[in-house]
Amino acid sequence: MAAEKGNDPLQSIKLLTRFEGPDAQATEAFLLRLQAVRASVREEPGHVAYELYRSRDQSTVLFVLEEWRTQKDADLHVAAATTGEEARSALALLSTPPITISLVAC
Repeated sequence: MAAEKGNDPLQSIKLLTRFEGPDAQATEAFLLRLQAVRASVREEPGHVAYELYRSRDQSTVLFVLEEWRTQKDADLHVAAATTGEEARSALALLSTPPITISLVAC
């Protein structure tokens, strides 16, 4: 049975984003913001998964692994998540700009 377009795991998009804070306090403040938006992200069209991780080796480095049904869903999410005063305020807590890579299953 062929998978429906948009539900094919080979077509889903995973976004892995790395965030780095300048110190423990800023990193924790940023983590609280990521946790606060988790519920709203899960309500976005095309959302599949949203997971938060911390680096074992660098406590000021956080990762978000998200999965979206299509590239369009991922693009719409990124556009919404990176605009506005709330996003600018959260990003100001970081020591470097976030780095996002797109992953697809092979």
